[in-house]
Amino acid sequence: MKIISVANLRGGVGKTTSVSYLAYSLTESGYNVLVVDTDPQANTSSLYNIDFDIMLKYNLMTILENPKTLKKCIVNISDKLSLIPSTINLSDFESRFSGEYGKELLLKNLLSNIKGYDYILIDTPPSFGIITRNVLFASDICVIPIDPHRWTLEGSNKLFMNIKAIKKSVLAKDLRLKEIYILPIKQKTILASHEKQMLDSIYEIFKEYKILPPIGNYDNLKKYQTDGKLLTGKIVKEYQKVTEIIING
Repeated sequence: MKIISVANLRGGVGKTTSVSYLAYSLTESGYNVLVVDTDPQANTSSLYNIDFDIMLKYNLMTILENPKTLKKCIVNISDKLSLIPSTINLSDFESRFSGEYGKELLLKNLLSNIKGYDYILIDTPPSFGIITRNVLFASDICVIPIDPHRWTLEGSNKLFMNIKAIKKSVLAKDLRLKEIYILPIKQKTILASHEKQMLDSIYEIFKEYKILPPIGNYDNLKKYQTDGKLLTGKIVKEYQKVTEIIING
């Protein structure tokens, strides 16, 4: 089982949407997939139209506080796709577990007890708090979506700095992260000249990492977040190509 996280320290760059389309591409290829929503904003959970009362009762925070509820908190979306939802209660993670030994490894230990899936996909909050650190320790692969904007580049650089800091810390032995992929996101079909320059700079700044083929026309892609329906055609094919590269290394 491989665990893939999608992270960036800036919101609105395509984390949730990318998780959704990667999950779709993997299930279409016949893999069993579990999506884990670690963002207290619960955008991924909302995309799958989970009953709100169920989400409030059975969610990731529920499992972290009581691991025996694991099975009850896994929601079946389809034959190949399941979800552990999030709620705003996850924002209490920091205060709830701040004094607990090994707090950075809670999610890693939790996911190690889950069986029956080929891939676990994790959506993350746009910050480098204890939740995101937990995600990184749990992940084999991290995909970092980057759109051509300065703040996104800053957020990505900050994330890389923190990953490097972890690798130099006493917890480095517990980090299972092996691969980092950069996923360029074109937020619109026609880019302004400065946006084109910024997109080009992504390839230069992050050349030491694996850079995936860009996702185009993100304006249309975001429709999935408003009407709950996956788009077809070129965009899906772009994510299928990205997925194939990630799973084949």
